[in-house]
Amino acid sequence: MFLSKQVEEAHQVLLYDWNDVLNGIGGAMGLFLGFSLLSIADSVGDWLEGLCGKKEEEEETEGVGKWAQESKKPSPELD
Repeated sequence: MFLSKQVEEAHQVLLYDWNDVLNGIGGAMGLFLGFSLLSIADSVGDWLEGLCGKKEEEEETEGVGKWAQESKKPSPELD
């Protein structure tokens, strides 16, 4: 019936099992939860600064960065 007596076996191996799936989901949830907690802490900090009245006074300048504002300040003359 068969021309040769050789047998070829094939095995299936899972590359990504349920343990890896759960680890991936848990890692992603941890990252998103960490980012959300940081943003909540930042918002609470901004809110507390607003309550204490420690807001920085900003000059109204359009398109001028902080370094440009500092360079426009008059320099003290040395006598």
